[in-house]
Amino acid sequence: MVRIHLALRRIPSYAAFAMLALAAPAGGEPAPPRDWNLALFGYLWMAGLEADFETELGDVDVDESFSDILQDLELGGMAALDARYRRFVLFVDGIYTQVGDESSVAQGRVDGDATIAYVDAKLGFRLLDTTAPWTDAAQPEAPRIVFDLMAGARYWYARLEADGRFPNVPDRQLDESRDWVDPLVGARLAVGLLPTLNVSVIGDVGGFDIGNGSELTWMVMPTLNWRPWKRWSFHAGYKHVKAERERPATNRDRDFELSGPVLGVGFHF
Repeated sequence: MVRIHLALRRIPSYAAFAMLALAAPAGGEPAPPRDWNLALFGYLWMAGLEADFETELGDVDVDESFSDILQDLELGGMAALDARYRRFVLFVDGIYTQVGDESSVAQGRVDGDATIAYVDAKLGFRLLDTTAPWTDAAQPEAPRIVFDLMAGARYWYARLEADGRFPNVPDRQLDESRDWVDPLVGARLAVGLLPTLNVSVIGDVGGFDIGNGSELTWMVMPTLNWRPWKRWSFHAGYKHVKAERERPATNRDRDFELSGPVLGVGFHF
C-alpha cells in the first residue's frame, strides 16, 4: 500500500529487475583456451519493493509485491556485462523501468508515474583460480573454483510524478527526483560442480555515508548457472538489495529495499 499524506492517497511504485550471472570457465592451471571471456546477459528480477520517500507533499510509503508492480509496468529494460582479461574482471549491470497508474481518490483522479534506473560497475582481480579438487584436472573443461575481489560504485536515480484532479480545489502536482552514488567493495565466488554447471554468490557493501550516498548499502545474490552450449547459458537465483539513507529534514532513516527471485539468459562471445 502506498500513501501520501495531505491530498494524495496512492502513488504507484516501480518495477525493478536486475540480475548478474557467473558461468564462464576461467584461467589458471591448466591454462584456459584464451586469456579473455566476455558475456552479455538479459534477466528478470521478480522483486518486491519496500521504500519510503520524503516529498514536498508529505511522506510516500511504498510496500508492493512483484505482481502488483508488474500490473503497472509501462517500460522496462535490463542488461548486464561480465568480462575477464587474464586475472582482471569487470562487471556492469543496469536497469531502467517506468510504471504508471490511475486511481480514484476522494471524488477525484490521481495519475502517477514512477521511474527507477541504476548502473552498477565493479572492477576486480581474480585471487583464486583452480581446478575443483573433486574433478580430474586433465579433463577438458574441468570444473573450477574462482574467487574475485571487486570495488566500484552503484548510481541510483528515482523519480515520482503525480497529477491530482479534484472538484472545487486546485490541481495538486508532484514531480520530484532523487539520485545518489554509493561506493562499493565486494567479492564473488563461483564453484564448478560439473563442466556445464556451477553455483556462485556475489555480494557487496558500501555507502559509508560518503557524499549524498547511503549510510549503509549491501547486496547479496546466490545463483545456479547452467551452460549447456558454448554460446548460451541460463541462470536462476535470488537477489536482495538494501540502502539506508537519512532524511535531511528530520534525521530519520529512509530505507530502500528490493528482494526477489532472478532468472536470466547469457550470450558468450
